Amino acid sequence: MTRSLRDRVREGVERIHLRFALRDVERRSPILVYQMGKVGSSTVTRTLASLGLSEPVLHLHTLNPETLRRAVERQRASVQPRLHTHLLVSERLIPRLPFPCRVITLVRDPVARAISFVFEDRWKKVPEAVQGDGSVDAGRVRHKVLELLEGENGIADPTRWFESELHEMLGIDVFARPFDHEPGYQILEQGGVSALVLRLEDLNRVLAPALAAFLDLPEERIQVARANVGEGKAYGASLREVKATLQLPEALLDRIYATRYARHFYAEEIEAFQDRWRRRDET
Repeated sequence: MTRSLRDRVREGVERIHLRFALRDVERRSPILVYQMGKVGSSTVTRTLASLGLSEPVLHLHTLNPETLRRAVERQRASVQPRLHTHLLVSERLIPRLPFPCRVITLVRDPVARAISFVFEDRWKKVPEAVQGDGSVDAGRVRHKVLELLEGENGIADPTRWFESELHEMLGIDVFARPFDHEPGYQILEQGGVSALVLRLEDLNRVLAPALAAFLDLPEERIQVARANVGEGKAYGASLREVKATLQLPEALLDRIYATRYARHFYAEEIEAFQDRWRRRDET
């Protein structure tokens, strides 16, 4: 069996499984880990899985029909055309909206997120940078990160994701009131939807108390299960090098950290973020 045929069979089997698993999902008040890519969702989903909850826990990136259509087209045209599980989940949920659910969403420093984008998707974004031993050429990665942040793709400014997804699809406006930096998380409600908003940078500190408050569980029951930690992977040394050496032009940093997204979630950290990623020859 060729790889192409094997992938089609796997996707078909997964479609059948999801059709039965999600046949009455709108009546079960599911928990949706519904967020942008590369913001630490693996830790959240694994922690939720360890709780043995009765509600379905589903991971996805979009509930917007047009965004899903474009994502499916891009995946079909890629070197790995099999649709990922999160896209198949989106396909099943979108026709059933709206329904009561609980949402967990995360945010992250845009520059750190761009670095993660390149490393996690390196076979498609920078295949020429991947070495035989699994390491990644740091110089090529830095160039690609700069390219992503300079583009009009939602990487430097994720504001539109929250507007077109959480707000338009579920009625949750994360910008409606200031983000409370002290607890490090926020719970919002609209109609039959409640949403927990977390910052990746605070995850180790706040995930347990945030989930306890959101799910009405005792905090001692929640054991955070860290997952998908880049520094521990084959490219870990290259990732650390890029984080230590990436330097961005001042004008780009000003644009990234002047966005509504950055000012809302990171007002107190903007200066430190800019200092971390600033080109030293400009200071």
